[in-house]
Amino acid sequence: MLEERTRDLAMFNLAIDNKLRGCDVLGLKVDDIAPHGYTIDRATVRQRKTGRPVKFELTEQTRQAVDDYLRDASRKPGEFLFTSSRGIGRCLGTRQYARLVLEWIASIGLDAEQVRHSFVAADEGNIDLSTYWQPAGCSALARPN
Repeated sequence: MLEERTRDLAMFNLAIDNKLRGCDVLGLKVDDIAPHGYTIDRATVRQRKTGRPVKFELTEQTRQAVDDYLRDASRKPGEFLFTSSRGIGRCLGTRQYARLVLEWIASIGLDAEQVRHSFVAADEGNIDLSTYWQPAGCSALARPN
């Protein structure tokens, strides 16, 4: 389904580019990054774990992915950005997020089992994808199509 592909790309771009914990990515609301219907250049999110605000920039690639997802999913201000298919208005769960991340990692050729062990050791669902993703030009890895 196209909506799921655009959702996953938007979610992964946010997680990679901004080093947010999984629970913080999943807790994002549309207003946090697209208060006027389109993705803003900079955002601030209060971390769930520490309670501290984190300011971050959204790259052009991330803004485009989020805008495409917002258009495809018809997300409105006040709603969670990434919702669960099981419950309307509920954010995506950390276990489902972890499963999606592992599927994505396997699809780009990394050893998903090795990565899974590091996720479980750290805190399942609070995955820092930047550990496995290098900026353009530093790695042969490519984001999924």
